[in-house]
Amino acid sequence: MELVQDYKNKFSNPYIAVSKGYIDEVIEPRETRDRLITGLMYLQKERRKTHEKTRQHPSLTNFLNLSRS
Repeated sequence: MELVQDYKNKFSNPYIAVSKGYIDEVIEPRETRDRLITGLMYLQKERRKTHEKTRQHPSLTNFLNLSRS
């Protein structure tokens, strides 16, 4: 029984994994929803910025289409 408890203390603790660099951080259960929402909003914003950067200007698109004719 003592060996089982030692094993649990040593390996089933997320803070040990953080200290060894296996994971970045531990999110407490009460923080999970807010962290997910924040992360998803960030990804949505980045996706919009990427779309705006790659979108061609309408006059340029028209010029390119006319030059192919």
